[in-house]
Amino acid sequence: MPVYGTNMSATSSITGARTSLTTIVSLSARPQITYVVPNYDEIPRAYLGFTRDFQIQGYNFDTSVTVYLSTNKDVYANTNELSAVTAFNLFGGLSSTSATHSLSALYPTFSAIQLPDTYYVIHSPNAMTVTISAADNIGKMDVIIANVAGYAKFAQDLTTRGLAGSGVERVIEIKTP
Repeated sequence: MPVYGTNMSATSSITGARTSLTTIVSLSARPQITYVVPNYDEIPRAYLGFTRDFQIQGYNFDTSVTVYLSTNKDVYANTNELSAVTAFNLFGGLSSTSATHSLSALYPTFSAIQLPDTYYVIHSPNAMTVTISAADNIGKMDVIIANVAGYAKFAQDLTTRGLAGSGVERVIEIKTP
């Protein structure tokens, strides 16, 4: 029969034992975007004058999320509901002991349109659908999914999956049909 024991040590001996082999794992509750469809050549795309649903895969979509669209000027020039751009500083009111480690430093202010709840459906912690209204003009838009732990942006979270070093920007392109 095996004998089990517990070994205890002082914090300083543990800290001193770290080597280059020590692994540091960061945990995050912020939403994370890993994939979006439809996409063409790995670029999410919508067409001028047409509403488009995007299926988004990722993590932490079930934790009180809010969805925003950040667009070029005049993409929604004629649509009153989606033309009012606001600067959102989600974490500006929080204090921290270090300015470089505060949430507002990690997640700076962004300009966007907050989508009404009716424009997105959360299917699970890992899947959601966002409906993008028909745009008035061509341009680019970024989808931002936020919760109390931070936010995810297409432009930052969608890596260049197979297009490394290509300089491809991972935002929704609004093109003419």
